[in-house]
Amino acid sequence: LRVTDRRTEESLKANSMDRSKLTTMIAKTIEHHPYVLVEYKPAIGHIFSDYLKEYSHWGYSDLDIIWGDLPRWVSTEELTD
Repeated sequence: LRVTDRRTEESLKANSMDRSKLTTMIAKTIEHHPYVLVEYKPAIGHIFSDYLKEYSHWGYSDLDIIWGDLPRWVSTEELTD
């Protein structure tokens, strides 16, 4: 399978799809199987970069994480900055 925006004779003969079809497939998969979003966690900073510009730190977590003693790992200045 090849995903491409180029419409060449070769790509039309091959098993290929354009960006629009790929976007539709991804949207349907997320709609029916939302847990697949877990696989995209490393990309969150890039996907939401416009919203994160004013922050010095960002991260992601799950609801079942127990954070413990945060001041041991993160300074008070970092938490209040």
